[in-house]
Amino acid sequence: MTTWLRVREQIHSNLLGQRLMVGEARVIVILNSLTSRFLSCDHSLAGQRVLAALNTSVQQQSSVLSYIDGFWLTFGAAMSGCSRSPS
Repeated sequence: MTTWLRVREQIHSNLLGQRLMVGEARVIVILNSLTSRFLSCDHSLAGQRVLAALNTSVQQQSSVLSYIDGFWLTFGAAMSGCSRSPS
């Protein structure tokens, strides 16, 4: 199950990362809102912190999606085990 979750997290992370296109309006809005948060702390590190925050967000979402896949997998396994009639 750990391997399943790790692989699914990588797949979801890749798929979510592909949806973040440079120059896309939604991405620009997100980056601007994150930048405004981090500018109050340190101007020189704001860009790095924005990218780290965006990366963390993608990691969290891909982790949640991989656990959802894991629950679907265990549900399917349980249903296939219940559907067999005793011999």
